[in-house]
Amino acid sequence: MVSHARTAPVHHSLRHRTYMWLVDLDRPPRLPVVLRPLARFDPRDHFAGTAPSLRAGLERFLTSRGVRLDGGRVLMLTHARVLGHVFNPLTLYWCHDRSGAPVCV
Repeated sequence: MVSHARTAPVHHSLRHRTYMWLVDLDRPPRLPVVLRPLARFDPRDHFAGTAPSLRAGLERFLTSRGVRLDGGRVLMLTHARVLGHVFNPLTLYWCHDRSGAPVCV
């Protein structure tokens, strides 16, 4: 459940049910072809949309900040693009090195 409250200048609040996907960037889920429009992960929705893959976008971002994964596992918690639309207020990445040790979140 996501909730939001605004108290000024006008009082307004909302509550919305939601779900998120936890996926391995190197093994994203593969839905059957007929179901792919329902949920997918598109690199255009992350890191300015200029990378060829989610992994490439993340590695470019981390490298620019001095962090190297060297092929370690990355888990991503995010919303999928659904029916061509994306609403993704938050994406989290748990990044590990090749030995499985945490590198960054």
